[in-house]
Amino acid sequence: MRLVGDKVVIMVSKIILIFIAKILWTVAWDMSDVDDIDDIDIYEINTGKAPFFELPCMKIGGTCAKVHACPPGTKVGQKGLCPEQQKYGMECCRPRHKAVAVSSGSSTGRQHIPVKWTINKEDKGKSWKKKVQPKLLWRTKSKGLTECRSRHGECVPRSFRCSPDLHVSDATGCGFKETCCLRIPLHAM
Repeated sequence: MRLVGDKVVIMVSKIILIFIAKILWTVAWDMSDVDDIDDIDIYEINTGKAPFFELPCMKIGGTCAKVHACPPGTKVGQKGLCPEQQKYGMECCRPRHKAVAVSSGSSTGRQHIPVKWTINKEDKGKSWKKKVQPKLLWRTKSKGLTECRSRHGECVPRSFRCSPDLHVSDATGCGFKETCCLRIPLHAM
């Protein structure tokens, strides 16, 4: 009879241990807040090191990104185009072109981005196409008319107040009483 009593005690003690373990597990899980997504503060996720647009890089059509995040051949060779973020390892990438060469090509010392022009075979040489993006092509009869556009600018009357930061002084293709001013889409503001 004693043997049956020992088995009952062992069985009851196992049940008590399992019950205590389950209570401890439940308390530990509640204290961890792993399943409570509502408590996460979204503003803590962004540490201030997320890339943002800077004007020197935007002027040449680029975006600021980590150096290792730039696809091969898109990193602009000139440093300092993302001055606020350079301490975080950000540099200017220009994904619209496979190879980008930044040189000082004007008498004013401003940056000059060479434009690659090819004859559009579909139109049998009647028009030009400029490779801006693989799916976006500017077409015109003369490359001189789109030089301002190729720098993401627009010819505006000289009476129009264009900020010095947005003025492209070495762009061609604008009329005598016009100047080239960078276009900033409203959705970018």
